[in-house]
Amino acid sequence: PDLSILDSAVAPLHPSKYTAPRLMAMAILGGLGAAIALALLLDMIDRRIRYSEQVTNELGLAIAAAIPRFPKGGVSARSPEQIAHLVESFRTLRMHVRHACEPPITIAISSPSPGDGKSFVAANLAMSFADAGFRTVLVDGDTRRGMVHEVFGLGMGSGLTEFLSGRVDFSQIVHETTHDRLSL
Repeated sequence: PDLSILDSAVAPLHPSKYTAPRLMAMAILGGLGAAIALALLLDMIDRRIRYSEQVTNELGLAIAAAIPRFPKGGVSARSPEQIAHLVESFRTLRMHVRHACEPPITIAISSPSPGDGKSFVAANLAMSFADAGFRTVLVDGDTRRGMVHEVFGLGMGSGLTEFLSGRVDFSQIVHETTHDRLSL
């Protein structure tokens, strides 16, 4: 009646705009921005101490030395750089402790969780003091999972718990090691 077809409809052969590169770029930039924002948010929420700046700025403590973190397998005997780095870090720690305290020096090494390296630090610091000529006694105060005797190749015997309970004498719990001037 009042309607007439002038031209029949045909599907377009080409899109009016090619937006795929722009959409891909926006998706990549948006994902990268979201990942960075999430990482910063998680870092701000995390209350654990992860950086040396947190110790000095937030806690107001001085850092005596930094012991490097090594792979699970330990220090490679074939890598002189790793060995030198390890030895120098304990020498630095020994020097800071030595100049901060008057003899006789008494140190307690502790951490909040098992496996943090307390025995490793204690044994190497004790060897560093012994190598510097100090008469050193290393006491393993971990009565449940003590590892120091294994580090020095000593057998399990009477220890701190037996001494404190009065079952053994002091001379029965002190053991000489292969390192001069170091006893356990």
